[in-house]
Amino acid sequence: MLTLISILAAMAVGALGQAINATAIEFHPDGRVGACGFMLEPDAIALLFSPQQFNTSLCGHRAEIAWESGTLVQSIPISGICHICKGENVALSTQAYVDFGAPQNKTIDVLYAF
Repeated sequence: MLTLISILAAMAVGALGQAINATAIEFHPDGRVGACGFMLEPDAIALLFSPQQFNTSLCGHRAEIAWESGTLVQSIPISGICHICKGENVALSTQAYVDFGAPQNKTIDVLYAF
């Protein structure tokens, strides 16, 4: 959980515009579920996923990120690294274009936080 917060803090690139109130939910193969609430800015490189999108990595770890403001316009699959496996397995991630309302529309690179 601290790793997720550290990643978010390191990836933030400013504080412009409307913040997003998001909740990250981590699902583990053994049935454990972890959650962490955080505030994200629309110009930050952030972990953001559609609540409907639920991908599974090649190693079986999976995660879902939901947000409470902003609208997902498109989602493009790219590759990422599973943090539980410490980089040993390639995981699914995405690039999302989130509509915050003009002129704040942003393309955000996102990576699953396993």
